[in-house]
Amino acid sequence: DSYGVPGSEFTAVDITQLTVNEITDVNGKSYNDFTEFEDIRNINGLLKGFIERNKLVEA
Repeated sequence: DSYGVPGSEFTAVDITQLTVNEITDVNGKSYNDFTEFEDIRNINGLLKGFIERNKLVEA
């Protein structure tokens, strides 16, 4: 991908699936998962931005 300017090429990141299988408290006791679709979508966006900004993918 690029921004249309020479030298602005980058590898785009697309997170297709992120799941949380189990949530526990600090003592390891099971805790109800209260995340919603919007929460997961926002987490995916944050991870995508972090990966792209820090160039953690191969070109």
